[in-house]
Amino acid sequence: MVTSQAYFPVWGVDVTRFGDDRTALCKRRSNALLEPITSWHGADTMETCGRVAKEYEQTDEDDRPTKILVDVIGLGAGVVDRLKELGLPARGGECCRVGLKRGIREIAG
Repeated sequence: MVTSQAYFPVWGVDVTRFGDDRTALCKRRSNALLEPITSWHGADTMETCGRVAKEYEQTDEDDRPTKILVDVIGLGAGVVDRLKELGLPARGGECCRVGLKRGIREIAG
């Protein structure tokens, strides 16, 4: 039997900017959330990068994600570029589109 501790943490980010939508940050290990999903609104993409980078820096080294998966449909591509520039393990993907094709909603596919 493999426990969830055998898996490295992965974070997922769904980026928005202004308006009614909210940016979401999901931290998981395997299929288990490490903490409740956090979200915020009214932040531009650089503020979002700053929030994610701060969360990363404040996370114990052993608990840092091996991947930060950013949904690049819409605004996420610039966030991926900046997080990579900051040295974070960011990677872009079409997370929500994949989930919708499967008939489910998921963050950080």
